[in-house]
Amino acid sequence: MVDITWGFILLILLVGPALLSPASGREFSMANFEAPLGTPDASQEVIERANLLRKEGDYQSAVSLLKSAHDSGVTTRAAGVIADMYLTGEIRSSSVPGADYKSAIEFLEKGAASGDASCHKSLGFLYSTGFGFNGTADMPKSLLHYFMGAQSGECKECSMTIGYRYLNGYGVPKNCDGAVKYYMPVSEAVVDSMDTTPSFERVKLTDDTARHKPTEESKDVIHYFEHAADGGDVNAQVVLGQLHQRGLRGIPQDHGRAAHYFRRAADQGDANAMAHLGAMHANGQGMEQNNKTALSLFRKSSALGSAAGYTGLAFMYAHGQGVPQNMQLAVKYYKEAADLGSADAQYALGMLYYTGAHVDKSYVTALHYFTMAGHQGHTPSLYNLAQMQLLGLGTLKSCSLGVRLHKVVAERGAWAAERHTQGHSQFLAGNYEAALWHYGQCAMAGDEICQTNVAWMLGEALGYYGDDHEEMAIKFWRMAADQGSAYAQRILGDMSYYGVVSGGAPEATRRYQQAAEKSDAQALFNLGYMHEWGPDQDLHLAKRSYDSAKQADPSAFVPVQIALLILHIHMWWLGITSTPVASTSQPTRSPFSYVVVENVILCGLCCGLAVVVYIRRDHILRT
Repeated sequence: MVDITWGFILLILLVGPALLSPASGREFSMANFEAPLGTPDASQEVIERANLLRKEGDYQSAVSLLKSAHDSGVTTRAAGVIADMYLTGEIRSSSVPGADYKSAIEFLEKGAASGDASCHKSLGFLYSTGFGFNGTADMPKSLLHYFMGAQSGECKECSMTIGYRYLNGYGVPKNCDGAVKYYMPVSEAVVDSMDTTPSFERVKLTDDTARHKPTEESKDVIHYFEHAADGGDVNAQVVLGQLHQRGLRGIPQDHGRAAHYFRRAADQGDANAMAHLGAMHANGQGMEQNNKTALSLFRKSSALGSAAGYTGLAFMYAHGQGVPQNMQLAVKYYKEAADLGSADAQYALGMLYYTGAHVDKSYVTALHYFTMAGHQGHTPSLYNLAQMQLLGLGTLKSCSLGVRLHKVVAERGAWAAERHTQGHSQFLAGNYEAALWHYGQCAMAGDEICQTNVAWMLGEALGYYGDDHEEMAIKFWRMAADQGSAYAQRILGDMSYYGVVSGGAPEATRRYQQAAEKSDAQALFNLGYMHEWGPDQDLHLAKRSYDSAKQADPSAFVPVQIALLILHIHMWWLGITSTPVASTSQPTRSPFSYVVVENVILCGLCCGLAVVVYIRRDHILRT
């Protein structure tokens, strides 16, 4: 198989939550705490101080503080934090390479006995994978701990894990209603907390660029945009405004700086910048709230055809903000914005038609607008679509579609942001045990990208050093493939082809076909190879697959051209030996067909290229 490399992912580094300042000195004892012992405030204070010590690298002091808090009954969470330190490699044993699972399990059992949900979650993961148990998984114990964690109502990942298992029948009978029971409360919590959930990027470690520190590259990119913005580049000004507004690419959130860049772009007539600036005035972000200025900016923006401008104008009329409330105008402007592609406007219209407020109630129309917004990833719209599918409002009832939409929403919560952000940052720092632990938690909860990352890390023996790391990797590859990961499907195809897993060439072809349907260029290339040399040989299908690989990814041009040259020679050879060329769509051509002519021309071009290279090389050597 030929490996094709292409593309890159721009990485987003999110700033973690700030920790409290340490108390003066280094003496940490129960007498230092202002809150009464055993209260939630005292428990939180212990955890925050311990996390501060961890951040400073003083792990022994953190453990001492946590053990003292656990033994004196200040908090039941201390055991789980200590276990986390063992699992992420912050505390290492001289006799155990990597994470110290034995010590971690000891503390997790103590925490679970005290009812700590996070300890139940961690034990559920360890029993499910066999980490710390010589690779021997115990599914009943895993399920028990996940159920206990979910019952507390505190562990969202526990609920997601059980929902995911009911959805796919992993360790339990498939049960769509059971999956809905556990996914729905989590997705509700995501929608309710959207304003406080940080932006984050799901980074795939299978991409080469994701495995290298992006700091300097990111700085260079930011400096480029700043230089362009200072030179009056409107697009650069808008980009910087958005980065500062949302706190992306390692830039701290700064509404003042965001407003500065939006204002400069708006002064040059950029409609989107006007809309962004109008929203900041309407919400009082980085400036004093001013409805009059917001309205003026929204009107200018909408006059230039901006969907965001129409959306802002509709919002002002819908809520009577700076103008008398006028739902007729609000609906009109929402429709203008929706037609221009505004997901927020589409969602607003969906809600109006769903409730019948100021428009004729219509579940079908509401579903239409929610679907339009959902295609753009609008989270509340996806939640509403899930509910309408489950209840059969405006469409046929479908538990399968409804629960999968709830799953998508549930995976956008703050817990997912924490896992992805910490997993990637720890990986870049070389803390592979910590990266594997974070990715592993969300992998068990059904996150396909986390599953792919865990599979890749296990395959590379990063973060887990047991002899069974490759077998564990296959388990996670299969989980990701079952969710439609083209990369995982292709990897399993390779494993089948080379005999690492059962199935041989037929299974390899099936896996490549699955990935090829998602326009995976490498899978298309490999599928072409299987059609050319596999048991069900079809050279015309092979050519079609090679051509599709080139169309799917232009960077695959060179390997595909080489493969096509070999394919033409193959077809020519079968032609002169009178061997039939299998085809499902075309008859076998005669030996002296256009294929022969093409091959002669190609060979001539290759010879000519070789002569040119030789002459140029000789000329360079002489000079």
